[in-house]
Order: sequence, then C-alpha cells, then structure tokens
Amino acid sequence: MQSTVDSLLQYTGEHDHRHDRIVILQSKWHFEVTELMHKAAREKLMEFGVHHIVRQLVPGSYELPLAAKYFAISQYFDAIICIGCIVKGETPHNVYISDAVAKGIMRVSLDHKLPIIFGILTTDTIEQALARANGTHSNKGAEVAVAALEMIDIMRTTR
Repeated sequence: MQSTVDSLLQYTGEHDHRHDRIVILQSKWHFEVTELMHKAAREKLMEFGVHHIVRQLVPGSYELPLAAKYFAISQYFDAIICIGCIVKGETPHNVYISDAVAKGIMRVSLDHKLPIIFGILTTDTIEQALARANGTHSNKGAEVAVAALEMIDIMRTTR
C-alpha cells in the first residue's frame, strides 16, 4: 500500500504541461529551508514538462499574499506557488503571521480564480522545517509542485 506522503509526490494527471507558466514566490526568511523547497518544486515541475518557471524572492512569508496578488493580476501565469517558513519563537507572533498569510493567499486565489498553492511550513523548530524541506520527513517543495499541476488540471477540465 502506498503511503500518503508517497501519493502526494505522484502526479497522475494526463494533461500536457509543456506550455504552462508557473511562478514560485519564495520567502527569503529562513532561506536555507525555502531554497530547498524551491529546488524540489522546480525539479518536480520540470519532470512533468514545465519549463516556464519564474522565481520571485520576497522578504518574508507575510509578503507572499501581496506578491501573489500582483502576479495574479497579470493573468499571465497558470499557477502561483508560495513558499515560506514560519518558525515558532518565544512569542505568539508566528500564529498571527501564519493566520494572515493563509487567509491572504486563499483570498487572492478565490478572487482571481487561480491556483495559488500554500507551501508555507509552520513548525516549532528550524530542524523540523529542514526535515520537511530536504526529504528526511517529507518533501514539501515537491508536494506543492504536484498540487499546482493537479489544480491546473482541475481548472482546465472545468472550463
């Protein structure tokens, strides 16, 4: 039986993605984590024929929704992947940031009817984040790439 993690990494769609345009918005905060996720997402997208991939760095996860909105307004991209990392500190700051980012990304996606994929790690420690970014625990970068492809397929199928 295939594990849930393995199934998240498997794209089973039949659509041709060679002409898809995807932007990856990547937070510079906790760059060692977000860079691993970016590389995994890019590799997975290219595995399925996507070669028009734009990367845009943003200061932190909090800035991802606004950046996503500007890329969505362009109507040029088929999907937007947001990659970030929010690690718990000594205050509840992470809760407020995580909530704002999640709601902002969802709002932009719904307003623009565009797949905007939530690839924000919210962990207690940087070690937990690294384990989810480098494949030790899972490979969240590859997972968000598969989610983008699947959502593009859904959007195309229902038009």
